[in-house]
Amino acid sequence: MRLCFKGYIMMSVRKDDVSSEFNRQAVDELPETAFCAYLTKKFDRATAVKVIDSFKKMDLPPPQDEKEFLTGTEGCLVFLNKYALVMRIEIADLEDSKWGADRINDSGWIMQPLASLDAGKAIIEICPGCHLAEKPGYRGELVDQLQNQNINFWDTGISNIGHLPFKTPTFPDGVPVVIDRLAVIRLTRNTEPIREALKAQAEEAKKAQDMLYGPLREAFASAWPEAGKMGRFWSLCLRYAAEGKLVSGWENPGLEGKSWYATYTAKNYETRLKRSTTLQQPKPD
Repeated sequence: MRLCFKGYIMMSVRKDDVSSEFNRQAVDELPETAFCAYLTKKFDRATAVKVIDSFKKMDLPPPQDEKEFLTGTEGCLVFLNKYALVMRIEIADLEDSKWGADRINDSGWIMQPLASLDAGKAIIEICPGCHLAEKPGYRGELVDQLQNQNINFWDTGISNIGHLPFKTPTFPDGVPVVIDRLAVIRLTRNTEPIREALKAQAEEAKKAQDMLYGPLREAFASAWPEAGKMGRFWSLCLRYAAEGKLVSGWENPGLEGKSWYATYTAKNYETRLKRSTTLQQPKPD
């Protein structure tokens, strides 16, 4: 995600807990928060209403303060430390993007969401957290692997690369994946026939995601969109985080740049999550 720390309207922030305030309001009303101001300016008011309603159905308090979410060119990210998840709230129609990008849902080399929710002019993607890459050499590996799938990984910053908590002889640090889902675009030209070894590696990467996150996708799908039904999903996320299958890799205090700001906003949102009366904190199964 390309960062954009400035350029949106700041509105007065209520001191009341935003989740309690939202429950007192009609569904077509919005709390007067920096988060709602950002969504309204970036998308429109109807989209902001849908995003806030989606948070309510997930039993989550929406971010409130501007320090609780990470803004970028295509939208914003909300990090959930305890559950090791990232919520991507980005433009639905990529024709409106300032960057050439595609949402690619058929490659194991790109992090696949647990769920994608329609929110008007935005899409909310709930994505697994993973380890952040530290070795620049994985850039070339992912560029080559995606090129073989007719995909251009054009924004190859190291902060856009992560590792699944799934190690193989080929990838002893964990299978590498693109974690910025809009840092890729499909190529229209065909490449040379893919060697069998590369096909096998691509299939291994896809199977790793399916194995790790399949139960989470099923748990979310079985609960959505019924408010109050998300307990099993959150409980499963807690268990997965405890087992190392979900990893809040952005919590490394030595990170810099946008990764550091992810750590900062995640910590602030975690405080709101703990104060919230909306999400009943489930215990791992």
